[in-house]
Amino acid sequence: MKIGELQLATLVESVPNPSAFTYELKWDGYRIVAVKSGKDVRLLTRKSQDYSAQFRSVQKDIAALDAEDCAIDGEVCALDERGVPSFQLLQNRARKKAPLVFFVFDLLWQDGEDLRDRPIEQRRERLAALVQNAGKSIVLSTATEGDWRAVLDLACKRGLEGIVAKQKGSRYVPGRRPTWLKVKCRLRQEFAIVGYLPMLETQPIVGGLLLALRGADGRFHYAGKVGTGFDNATRARLAKMLDAHRTKTPPVVDARSYDDMAHWSKPRYVAEVQFTEWTESGQIRHPSFRGLRADKTPEECVRELPEDDGRPRVAGISISNADRVQDPTGLTKLELARYYEAIAAKMLPHVAGRPLTLVRWAEGKKTEKGGIYLKHAKAWGPKELRRVKIREKTKVGEYLVAETEVALVALAQMGILEVHTWNSVADDVERPNRVVFDLDPAPDVSWKAVVRAARLVREKLEALGLTSFVKTTGGKGLHVVVPLVADANWDETFLFTRAFARLMVREDPKHYVDSVPKHARRGKILIDYLRNNRGNTSVAAYSTRAREGAPVSLPIAWDELDRPKKTFTWRDAIAEEGDPWAAYWSTKQRLPRAGG
Repeated sequence: MKIGELQLATLVESVPNPSAFTYELKWDGYRIVAVKSGKDVRLLTRKSQDYSAQFRSVQKDIAALDAEDCAIDGEVCALDERGVPSFQLLQNRARKKAPLVFFVFDLLWQDGEDLRDRPIEQRRERLAALVQNAGKSIVLSTATEGDWRAVLDLACKRGLEGIVAKQKGSRYVPGRRPTWLKVKCRLRQEFAIVGYLPMLETQPIVGGLLLALRGADGRFHYAGKVGTGFDNATRARLAKMLDAHRTKTPPVVDARSYDDMAHWSKPRYVAEVQFTEWTESGQIRHPSFRGLRADKTPEECVRELPEDDGRPRVAGISISNADRVQDPTGLTKLELARYYEAIAAKMLPHVAGRPLTLVRWAEGKKTEKGGIYLKHAKAWGPKELRRVKIREKTKVGEYLVAETEVALVALAQMGILEVHTWNSVADDVERPNRVVFDLDPAPDVSWKAVVRAARLVREKLEALGLTSFVKTTGGKGLHVVVPLVADANWDETFLFTRAFARLMVREDPKHYVDSVPKHARRGKILIDYLRNNRGNTSVAAYSTRAREGAPVSLPIAWDELDRPKKTFTWRDAIAEEGDPWAAYWSTKQRLPRAGG
């Protein structure tokens, strides 16, 4: 008899087409399949761990059933003095004796017959007949029809976790399926434990567990801490368990310092935690520890989101306030998210691995163009992005790095309208692999003059043996970008670009400047070399700009500069065919050395 993967319920906030479902209470315990073969009985978890020794009373009652072989799906729970399932009590049965109950709700196999393709009503009928004279530890989970909200209200009043809705006539299909839905009274899920804060500095007793979830990037991301729901014995036991796997390096990419008080631990244990809500930064509010989950692995701990939260989903990201217009672009947040989903394959090569500075349109400190610059990411930022720490003049800054389609969409969900990148990648931060000349014209300078300047920059670079590429900035300017083999340091790339810009100004001071403020450079173009200073950024290729119509910084071919169009929108970027910078990725060149 091969059981395989179990059917799982999908989390929802409401039940669609309620008359198509029946409803059961959601039991708070260990999901168990009882497998009987002759006199042999095994109680298996979702991961096929054998819990027979822990639940001997249940094993004994299953063995007494009138079946040669069977497989019964259900939940083993420990009941408190009110007769309500308590997961904490189940955890502490070694110290606190409590009656065990196996709430059974499905029959997968009986007497050589696989029942999983039978309608759920038939499986329930067979199960009810099988357990009608069972021992006291076996209880049939009742299925009802009617108003799911009334059933949920009853579950919540009894202190239960919630309800499970099962579609009428459905088969038993492994995995998380829409034919089984769950609605919870309170938010609750599993978290990887990545350390703890001690209650007392002199004693290793848990004051609060540090929690994490695995993000779309495969890494663990900090999700908050829980400091309630423990007794003193549990606090001491958890500290001992975690200290056995202690590590100096935080196992999360966005670790908090906690004034160096944190005892970080390699992710080995899973905590079930109840809480009231998620914060915007992806942490839990008002949490309470419910117990350890020996049947789950830390790698399984991902954020569980309702499938029908009423929000559209883009690349798996739930988009809140989808219809809100992202001023001044005119785009809704949903349109912005869909743009980044559509452009991700083109944009990611330009941003992947690079530390980011972001512009968000919201209340707060404004840039000269109206947005808020977001640079250091210690206290904010989507979990779908990687976090890196970079040494600065007086401190260590924490930056975000986007490396996946999901990461770009997550930025849109945050309301990010502009993505700016460093000239180096985070894993080799002290050696830039490009330089950027930002040609920024005064308001009265014509587009033809800007094109002429860009071509002049190209010609002068070619004379030095350097190939360059051009892109729009989303405004009136152009960026001339020079890819490099990463061997020069920041001082070398900065000095080269400064010398280059000053040479252009000396040769034609009538048309070019390298440092004059915009209001004082009438009729001239700024050759901005400051983009090449350590920590400075330039707008990423394909990024939208926080301007009317949502123009983008678009890579173009040099011969496209002859076209009269100087501003390209997000729609142009999606419609663009091929890669005008195809040769960029195979260009291997170094800056000319002094005297070389």
